[in-house]
Amino acid sequence: LDGYVQGPAFDNAHHRYSFDHHKGCIRLVTTATCEQVRDALLLGLKPERFTVYLNDVDTDVALSVWALRNPARLIDPWVGRYITAAGLLDAHGGAYPLVYARRQIEWIGEPETRARMSGTYERMSP
Repeated sequence: LDGYVQGPAFDNAHHRYSFDHHKGCIRLVTTATCEQVRDALLLGLKPERFTVYLNDVDTDVALSVWALRNPARLIDPWVGRYITAAGLLDAHGGAYPLVYARRQIEWIGEPETRARMSGTYERMSP
């Protein structure tokens, strides 16, 4: 997730999928990792028996992992709004003017923020 793996984005023959919005993409039109995961799941990707690799535990990745573990919840409109808002804020460096959801997204990302401020971020696990 989010740039951990280098290689093809999709390898259906081996059930390998790389969701990323950092390398080799146009940032303005490529959605954040959590949005890519949500869309893949809603379009039929079955996450059973996947091994997930990640190199960060920011809000984007945390929501991606949550979506993989809770695909049935993705039809909830509130979940969709939070994933979209978090994705836009993540993909555009926080510059996107989503004032209506910023507090909720900051709450979701609070463990990461607290760990970065306390110097314990490198020891976190998702």
